[in-house]
Amino acid sequence: MYNYPMKLISCLCQLKQTLLQSISVICFILTFLFSALICWLLWLYLIIKFIKLLYIISDEFITNERIINNPYEFIHNEQLFNLCREFITLFILITVYWIYWSIDKGSEEKGSHPKYFIRNLIIWKYIANYFPIKLVLSELYNNDNIEYTYKVTGSNVTIDHRCNNISDNNNGDNNTNDENHIQSIINKRDYPINEKKLVCIKELFPANNNYLVGYHPHGILGIGAVINFLTEANQFSEKFPGITPWLTTLEINFKAPFIRDVLLSLNLIAATHRGISYLLDPQKCGNTGNFVVVVLGGAPEALDSRPGKYVFHTNGRYGFFKLALTTG
Repeated sequence: MYNYPMKLISCLCQLKQTLLQSISVICFILTFLFSALICWLLWLYLIIKFIKLLYIISDEFITNERIINNPYEFIHNEQLFNLCREFITLFILITVYWIYWSIDKGSEEKGSHPKYFIRNLIIWKYIANYFPIKLVLSELYNNDNIEYTYKVTGSNVTIDHRCNNISDNNNGDNNTNDENHIQSIINKRDYPINEKKLVCIKELFPANNNYLVGYHPHGILGIGAVINFLTEANQFSEKFPGITPWLTTLEINFKAPFIRDVLLSLNLIAATHRGISYLLDPQKCGNTGNFVVVVLGGAPEALDSRPGKYVFHTNGRYGFFKLALTTG
């Protein structure tokens, strides 16, 4: 009897999560399908609005001689004053963005403009939980690199995967091969239950190299690649420390105004030879640890997406392998 309120609260919380997840997925799909068209229409609307205001204001000044002869008449004409203010605002907005757009042209082939806070938006977690989408490390990559972290306010202790090493960050203790000492520190400080964190073996993916990775299968939207490599919904940065993921997409996706800036902030780059080789060459990009993911099948593979069937398109896509060989 007393469990009914708790069950009701649990059902409401689950319903809330399901609703948020569904809304997030719908927003993602609509953005994927219509964002470029909407942004082009918005840009066209701003330009048409600007031209229309210019015509109305110029016509008002030409036909109304009192405004030309008496400047105070312009100030007291509230309607005309508001039109001029709107015209100036639009002029500044269009001009500034046009200049920025011209200067920033080609950034999709030069590492884009990643913004870490966008990778951590809660909407990505909702999308990941909806399907669900997971980033799984096989035993080959994670068996020897499991960290157990015991945390307490003002202090934390980290134990490596085999309890061969313990470091007490509060007082600098560092002992090896002493399980009794490990247990005594945990008991002495009354640490809460441990947090298990899987981390890829650093020797397999050292941060002083760059990597070219093929992604397959990807379906129609490639949403698995988006969630795993463009966001932190599945803790990519924790599982691959020192590695920066990048995802390639069609160059045409960066042509639409406004939405291009969103894409550039998500570690997306153009799927061109110049864009990929830039991140694979430390002399060009100035850093290492780049993990460039290429969706190999592209649109043809998306059209062949069927439940329970994988069609891998490799014919005529030898550029991926050539690029891997030439960049080492």
